[in-house]
Amino acid sequence: MPEYGITETGLRIKRFDTILSEINAFQTEGFGVQVGANTRSFLNTLNTSVADKIAELWELGADIYHNLSPMSAEGAALDNAVQFGGNSREKARSTYYPIHCECTEGITLDEETLIESDTNPAIKFLSAEERTISRSSFNKAKVKVVSTQPGEAYTVALNGTLYSYTCKAQDGPEAILGGLRDLILADEAEAFTASVDGENVLLVIEAADVESENSMLLTDNLTTESVTAIISFASEEPGEVSLPNGAITKIVTAPTGFLSCTNLCGYVAGRLLETDVELRQSYVDKIFSRSSRMTDSIRSAILANCAGVTAAQVYENRTNETDSEGRPPHSVEAVVDGGSNSDIAEQILATVSAGITTYGSVSVDVPGEDDDMIEVCFNRPTYIYCWFKVTLTISKASLVPANYAELVETAIVDAMSQVENGEDVVPQQQFLPAIYEQVPGISYIDVSIYTTTSASEGQPSSYPLRSVEITNRQRAMTSSTRIEVALDD
Repeated sequence: MPEYGITETGLRIKRFDTILSEINAFQTEGFGVQVGANTRSFLNTLNTSVADKIAELWELGADIYHNLSPMSAEGAALDNAVQFGGNSREKARSTYYPIHCECTEGITLDEETLIESDTNPAIKFLSAEERTISRSSFNKAKVKVVSTQPGEAYTVALNGTLYSYTCKAQDGPEAILGGLRDLILADEAEAFTASVDGENVLLVIEAADVESENSMLLTDNLTTESVTAIISFASEEPGEVSLPNGAITKIVTAPTGFLSCTNLCGYVAGRLLETDVELRQSYVDKIFSRSSRMTDSIRSAILANCAGVTAAQVYENRTNETDSEGRPPHSVEAVVDGGSNSDIAEQILATVSAGITTYGSVSVDVPGEDDDMIEVCFNRPTYIYCWFKVTLTISKASLVPANYAELVETAIVDAMSQVENGEDVVPQQQFLPAIYEQVPGISYIDVSIYTTTSASEGQPSSYPLRSVEITNRQRAMTSSTRIEVALDD
């Protein structure tokens, strides 16, 4: 192997001083006089300028060499390098919220429909689809009586199930609606709830599943006062926007008949443009899309093609017996955090081998090649919320930064965001090095932990753990509000 260029240890370039020395030595041998001794001589000036340009060519070659590797390329060169592995940089994406929109039936919400949260500052959302509000796709509806006629049947059909009430001589609109309500509530399927708004004389029908879309048919003697449909709205700015349920309620720009809106379901997280560091990390995960190992291929497909997915792990039971985790024989289990159920199920079906069963508590029917519906199952991780108590011992004669607590919180939150499903929490390995780096003057760090499965639980009185074991179906989470930082007295 050559001493310079592509060597066994990688690329080694010639520096300017080496090039100049070689040129001077070659000319000294050829001319028979010492070249380079006089720095102001004609040959030394000429050789210096030539050596400098040759050194620039070596550096250009080094840049080309490094820009062919995703691990060292940057910017546009990195975009080109990852394409050799069939990957690309994640673009900036908006956060998508399914919004329950109560409207007069028949109006159309187009892409110019604008709503916003009631937070400060307000976050704006634009409709991501053009939809005409119809009883054929509703989650909640308010039904009223058009006319009363004794002996006439008043019928509501919900997803093909008929509920019919015959009007009696003394019945008014409220009695008719009450009869329909009782029929719906008596249904053992319990797919819908029903109540009568006596003040406005309306029958309020609401799906038990807040995320479902359902069809409704009415006889001519009934009509709708309003229909609530689930419509996807995208945040005006890219990035992840996390809001509590019921926070998006303000209508800014909308057609007449758009009565109210609110968010009651989860969301598909957006993201900012993927940085070089993030792209290198995701490249390693996504490169397995060409893997001969099925579990790697499924995980890569989910990460590459499902918006909003933050973590994914896939497990396989190759045996003929149900394994210790409850997976049936010859099955795969994907544990996925984030993303929409339908997107994830489609990627699993497209990647899983024929004859392999999918396992999990989330079930989605995905159309097959012959338009038959294929059930695809997977799991969502159970969150283990971690509370940390961090005690810092400061070296003598050292000054701790005034914002030491904020620096520690940031280091822990950033490290925990990289923790995958099923990955244990081990502070000494995962975030103590970052704390030492960001907060100067620390001589010792003591970290104790408390865990809970409740997101609403308050600050604990004790922290009994030093590390946390996480099962395959769990994911450790934390936030700055769950981190207590103190100085050792």
